[in-house]
Amino acid sequence: MNFKRTLSLALAFVLLFALAAVPASAAEDGAKKATVMIYLCGSNLESDNLQGTKTISNILSTRYDMDDINVVVLLGGSKAWGSGYSTKELTLLEVGGRRPRMIEAWELASMGDPSTLVHFLEYCHENYPAESYDLVVCDHGGGPVYGVCQDSLFPPDMLETGELVDALSASPFRDKGLDL
Repeated sequence: MNFKRTLSLALAFVLLFALAAVPASAAEDGAKKATVMIYLCGSNLESDNLQGTKTISNILSTRYDMDDINVVVLLGGSKAWGSGYSTKELTLLEVGGRRPRMIEAWELASMGDPSTLVHFLEYCHENYPAESYDLVVCDHGGGPVYGVCQDSLFPPDMLETGELVDALSASPFRDKGLDL
């Protein structure tokens, strides 16, 4: 199975799981059922094959219920974005409807730096309240031995396995954890 099909199926599973993993009633404080946070380090997957851009298109094609689920994406780490996003900053998107909506541009930082992931998790926790939180770290990498998110703009930086653990431990999810 090719990378695109595998990633599409994985993201569809995450969106379906996000709905199934939480109670049927929305929180009284206006929280949605789920917030899916996608930390998308484009690296050469985007600059060579537009895989990050295709990932966002695949999310849009799932036609998930935007009344129940937030999908928030942080883009970075690529020398070029086929969708026209800047490589001089990190781009925060809400994905839904017919096209992604840019929320903010953040100062350029390495996607391989654990503090970048912590900042993203904190932002999502503060701005996208939900009953359930799911995190997708999207990039190819060195697997469990070396890590993920090899940032093409900050070589040879990548988010090593221990750094990923540290980032999750420093995040707002350290006590409750993530649902997926």
